[in-house]
Formats: sequence, C-alpha cells, structure tokens
Amino acid sequence: MNPVLAVTGGVEALLAPFGCPGLNLAAITAGLAARADAHPDAGRRWVAGAWAVCSMWWWACSGPARCRCSRRCPGSSWPR
Repeated sequence: MNPVLAVTGGVEALLAPFGCPGLNLAAITAGLAARADAHPDAGRRWVAGAWAVCSMWWWACSGPARCRCSRRCPGSSWPR
C-alpha cells in the first residue's frame, strides 16, 4: 500500500465523525490535476488545479442559494 494513501485514509477515518470529508476530496482533486491527462506539459498542470479550486469555491459559495431555490420547487418536502 502506498504510504501517502495510508496516511490520508487514516486521517480521513479519524476526522470523518466530525464532518470533515474535504480532505479526501482535496486529495483526489490534487491527484487528478497532477496527472499527465491534465496537461502534457508538467509546468502547465497548475491550470487544472486552479480551475478545480475555482469550481469548488463556486459550488461551496452557491450552495445556500441552490438550497433556497430547491425549497421553492413544487413538490419539495422542505419547509418554506
């Protein structure tokens, strides 16, 4: 087993009861952005990471607005 995977998996298991799934998501995103599929030139792979960070920030910041919109949908079981 890869030691990095063992450490991140162990830390994730310890922090999971406290609602901290972001460590695993960040590790997966960093791994995807560092692959050769992200960009053939290793010096330009940071662009994939930057876009991943921007998209995660957008999803995080727009979450409350998306929840408010889904509460207004017909048939929603959420209290208005």
